[in-house]
Amino acid sequence: MSRPMGDLSVVIVQFAISPYDNRVQLAWGGTPLIALLVLAISIGARLRFRQSSKD
Repeated sequence: MSRPMGDLSVVIVQFAISPYDNRVQLAWGGTPLIALLVLAISIGARLRFRQSSKD
């Protein structure tokens, strides 16, 4: 169970430098996914901690 596992950012970089067009397209599709995920986590954390600091 302790085998290595790739994360999304590493897969995106590997696909982006790939010579295959379909993998490059997948990398461009994964980039906004990561950006939106980070944005959602950031907004969620700000809202959560804003509410807890008012209490």
